[in-house]
Amino acid sequence: MTRIIEALEWRYATKAFDSNKKLSNNQVAELKKITQLSASSFGLQPYKVIIINNQDLKDKLKPASYAQAQISDASHLFLFCAMKEFTKNDVNDFVDLSVEITGTPKEKMKFYHDMMDMKIDSMSKEENMYWASKQAYIALGNLLTGAAALEIDTCPIEGFIPQQYIDILGLDKMGLEPLVLAAVGFRADNDKYQHIPKVRKKNNNLFIEM
Repeated sequence: MTRIIEALEWRYATKAFDSNKKLSNNQVAELKKITQLSASSFGLQPYKVIIINNQDLKDKLKPASYAQAQISDASHLFLFCAMKEFTKNDVNDFVDLSVEITGTPKEKMKFYHDMMDMKIDSMSKEENMYWASKQAYIALGNLLTGAAALEIDTCPIEGFIPQQYIDILGLDKMGLEPLVLAAVGFRADNDKYQHIPKVRKKNNNLFIEM
């Protein structure tokens, strides 16, 4: 069995975190790098990731998360937020960054630049948000898998009240819409869910080969 499959067999949606065990700075840096390297449409990454480890802030977010213990007990929260307005200026920034990193002359990126501009122009605000959301979920998946490979526990959580998160974290001022979060840390010894076999569809009921 490959290492990645072993890691995915090991992981589960952790329900009880050991609040005394915290991620090291190096572990946080690795998880950030894993998330940063995530694939996204055109490479544009139309989202932000807010990383929360301040205990007072986590405690404030817990009631806004239907009192789920993971919010306050996990070492860190990785909150994925869509950028409410992703514009041509953001595309310009991406092109400039591409020129800086790859050394490609800007004029040689004109076709790609124009194609991205056309994509942004073609979307309504609702479509833009939907597109950004899908890209953020790809990054979430990479975070969950990467954390498992590092034997770091996670629990993806959609169960929270977005407006309360917006108010507590001041997301309106940042132009961000909260989508989903991952509680990240280390499982508690008494979390019974770690001992339950993983239930997934069988291959013949999941995959269709043509």
